[in-house]
Amino acid sequence: MKDRKENIRKLWASIKKHKEELLVALKEDLGKPELEVLLHEIFPLKKEVDHVLKNMDE
Repeated sequence: MKDRKENIRKLWASIKKHKEELLVALKEDLGKPELEVLLHEIFPLKKEVDHVLKNMDE
């Protein structure tokens, strides 16, 4: 379980590190504005990551 949590933390760290690149790619590839990506892709993912890390042991 510890390794899974660490992998999820690393995944989120990578997303944070490359957030600007993700925003540009989704704009160029799918025409999504930055605010839409933040509200519909990145913020919900962060909420899910936090939820999983909090409840994984249960």
